[in-house]
Amino acid sequence: MEYTNNEIREMNFAELIEAGIKRDDAIDLQKIARSLHHLDEVACMTELTQRQLKRIENLERKANEITKKYGKIAYHQGDPRGWSLYICDPSDRIESEYTKGIAVCSF
Repeated sequence: MEYTNNEIREMNFAELIEAGIKRDDAIDLQKIARSLHHLDEVACMTELTQRQLKRIENLERKANEITKKYGKIAYHQGDPRGWSLYICDPSDRIESEYTKGIAVCSF
């Protein structure tokens, strides 16, 4: 069965809510994931500007501010072939185990 992007986004939203993340925070995390994914695509094609690099830092900081409320950390995985943002337990070795967390829909 194939799902539309909207269906995938809604299923991911439900997964975030089920994990205990409040509605507004889940919406914000999905927006952050979309922005990070776009910047990851740009970085794949060309060198990022200082402004774009600063934007990534700000998005990562905001994601971590949100996830900290839930005892989690945000991990930005910069390969645009996958989802860009994961919500992980702090005990995970995020460099190699980030996929144990919840991927945040980036479209």
